[in-house]
Amino acid sequence: MNTFPRGWLLAMLLGFALSHASVFGGAGAPSPPTPLPPGGEGRLTQVPTPVAKGGGTQAGEAKQDPVDETPAERIRKALDQSLTLDFTGASLQEAIEHLKTKTRINFTLDNFAVQQMGFAVDPINGGVGVMQFHLKNERGGKVRSALQRLLNSCNLSYVILEDTVLISTESIGLHRQMQQRVNISYEQVPLQKALKDLARRTGVNLVVDPRLTAEAQNKVTLQVDDASLETGVRLLAELGGLRAVRVGNVLFVTSEARAEKLHRQEPVQPGIPGLLGPGIGL
Repeated sequence: MNTFPRGWLLAMLLGFALSHASVFGGAGAPSPPTPLPPGGEGRLTQVPTPVAKGGGTQAGEAKQDPVDETPAERIRKALDQSLTLDFTGASLQEAIEHLKTKTRINFTLDNFAVQQMGFAVDPINGGVGVMQFHLKNERGGKVRSALQRLLNSCNLSYVILEDTVLISTESIGLHRQMQQRVNISYEQVPLQKALKDLARRTGVNLVVDPRLTAEAQNKVTLQVDDASLETGVRLLAELGGLRAVRVGNVLFVTSEARAEKLHRQEPVQPGIPGLLGPGIGL
């Protein structure tokens, strides 16, 4: 009986090994293929995303949802947007209406304050002080800059009240902002965190003295309903061992000694004549 030559058998086995070597990655012992994630067919390897030291999200770790913006924060962002403007109106209301259309910001004219300054809200209804009102912004200019230039020409100003921009005199606008009603409910919360939350909700300019970082972490507990914003800030500051003082249009939380000094230096705010008239929602 003829036997199969041993040399031929060895040659066939060697040829089979060489023909299959490239499938497993080339020379050397074959290694199993890298498992692919679902939907990753066609990729040989998966490179993990590096995580920066001190932060980042590792694989399989859920990302934290961003904090929801408050209406006041959305208005601040809208006022900071860049917008080219070139508009001339026959009334302040017309100019503000144009700005509202462009920005989708809810503006409200304080009828009483505007008429006290001698400007007709609507020239169709007559009144003194009828003039042209200009809204102009070069490319790249912020909305708040154009708005302030327009209002400066009328000796008016604006404040943020929740989801509204109120246009009034500086004294009346500031009074309305500081006296807006808020509900406060904090339990064992760091003072700085509580004040930051109030500023986010109301749009008020609120600053904690950076020299008092340790005191700003004092825990406070306060629950009040329908309190004025300024009263709420003063109570929180007092519970945290500090004191709030109004400096212009800013509430500054600092030590009692510095607050007393600033209070003596602050000029007396002019009184608000008459009653606040109804605003005009645009």
